[in-house]
Amino acid sequence: MSKKFSGFCLTLILLLTASSLVFAQAAAPVDSPENKTIFSYKKELGMTDEQEKNLNSILEEFQQYFNAKKDSLIAVEKEIADLVTSKGSLETIKAKIDDLAKLKAEVTFKDIETSRRVESVLKPEQIEQWKMIQTEAIEMLRNQMAAGQASTPAPMETVK
Repeated sequence: MSKKFSGFCLTLILLLTASSLVFAQAAAPVDSPENKTIFSYKKELGMTDEQEKNLNSILEEFQQYFNAKKDSLIAVEKEIADLVTSKGSLETIKAKIDDLAKLKAEVTFKDIETSRRVESVLKPEQIEQWKMIQTEAIEMLRNQMAAGQASTPAPMETVK
């Protein structure tokens, strides 16, 4: 597997895991995979206090960025829904859809950028271990969702 593809897969896994956690955390049991972050696996990953501090700073910065954008995303989605319901002009609807796409692209890029920063803090073996942990957690969530025991994932991770 090429390094580019591996990097893309790691980023995708980080995005999927991050997006599973924020809104699901409130309803999830404390020991649920939905409620765990990379910090929950500090010992398993052999993470140092310095790595934890750096990761916390990176993820907290992203969370603040996302929280600032989240209200805009929700507002534009509501405007689009209202325009569709009230049969607003197609030009206005398209402009709002373009605004929404731009906001989503900005957040997605920032998330990828954050993932790269996270990777730069971890050692290669820690990244591999984290990918395995995430794969297991995603599979467990999929199984729970298939069994009707978990909520549908929603965007972004909350730093604990």
